[in-house]
Amino acid sequence: MKEIEKFMKYLVNKYNIKISKRQTLENLSAIYVGEKTETLAKRFLAEKLALLSVILCVGFILTILTMFGTEKKTIQKNTVSRPNKGEVSKEVNANVEVDNSVFPITFSLDEVRMQNQELDQMFEQLAMDLPRLILKGNKELSNVQSSLNLIDRIDESNITVKWESNSPSIVDYQGNVNNANVSENGELVTLTAKLDYYGKKAETSFEVIVKPPTQTNEELMINSILDEIKLIDNKNIYESNIMLPTKIGDKPLKWSVKSQNLSLKIFAFTIIFMAVIFKIKDYELEEKVKKRKQQMLVDYSEIVAKLSLLISAGLTTGAAIQKVAADYSKTKKNKIRYAFEELLICCSSLNNGKTEQEVLEYYGLRCGMPEYLRLTSILSQNLKKGTAELAITLDELTIDAFQQKKAIAKILGEKASTKLLLPMMLLLIIVLLIVVVPTFMSIKF
Repeated sequence: MKEIEKFMKYLVNKYNIKISKRQTLENLSAIYVGEKTETLAKRFLAEKLALLSVILCVGFILTILTMFGTEKKTIQKNTVSRPNKGEVSKEVNANVEVDNSVFPITFSLDEVRMQNQELDQMFEQLAMDLPRLILKGNKELSNVQSSLNLIDRIDESNITVKWESNSPSIVDYQGNVNNANVSENGELVTLTAKLDYYGKKAETSFEVIVKPPTQTNEELMINSILDEIKLIDNKNIYESNIMLPTKIGDKPLKWSVKSQNLSLKIFAFTIIFMAVIFKIKDYELEEKVKKRKQQMLVDYSEIVAKLSLLISAGLTTGAAIQKVAADYSKTKKNKIRYAFEELLICCSSLNNGKTEQEVLEYYGLRCGMPEYLRLTSILSQNLKKGTAELAITLDELTIDAFQQKKAIAKILGEKASTKLLLPMMLLLIIVLLIVVVPTFMSIKF
């Protein structure tokens, strides 16, 4: 993965690819304290491109393996199960050993057959259900104006159906309805369904009344155009090209060919999929920013308390900031605490000659949270005008900060308990299964 990231970083640098989204740049600067924004942006972009390329490569490999993979089925203990009722035949691939020679063999098994009584009940039920199943777009069999759905197989069973019609010119065995010349009173047609289940047969018949179609103006116009095309086609049966009609009645016709370009759909789907994958890194970055804000809220009370104590002891604001930052540097471990990291940046700025007021304003802007802006505003105002009540104000701010920390701790505890709810439910289900399943298995029916 690191090698891929290096290659992507090389491409980003070579072609000078940049991130233009301001929010992303601000989030990167907030998470990676002290690093250059341009360097962060290139590294972040390289990570996203590397992730995308890995996913696409894995997907390609899985596709190839799926295409060329073979499924092998074995028979254990000389027993193989049939398909359930209603399922199609199952193909079994096995090896058979005869006289120390192994031969591959393939055979198929049919479903578990229905008993005669069960089959008779099924046939009786179908005799009642078929009139409803074949309606398709029609509301009732006494008013059929469009094609019927003459099914050739009953769902969830292997019962086949063959149809016969006493008037195939009006309703054929496929369910096509030709009602163009049917009178207003309709035509009576008898349909017969011949049911077959592994040689066991049954018949059921019912009548349908075919009515003439009710056409809209649009349908009438289309039929007129089709009739005109058919007439032209019959007149030019020996011609390789025919001239389509340019007018129907007094209305001119303009022709165009409707083509379906599947490649465009595939390309669009690919672009959408890549965009979704590409956004994953942005989402992860936003989650890190949320955790940063949450951590800074927790650390706020500690920073306020330390600054209040040091300033009350007689240190200047700049010296207090340097002391808090120095203590953090001595005790910090691998985990970064963003509020203190920003203080380290402030100390570097003080050492480089910036004033305490500039450093405080920069610290408030970098933290970007109302609590820190309030703290820096109080300290900055004290530097400008001076106030004898700074220590009292900081003490009050410390009390408010600790109250806020307690509220945050309570919210985090509630979130943690909510996250534990699903694992606890799963454990409860597992315990119930461990207790209940052996009990049921011991019962003899």
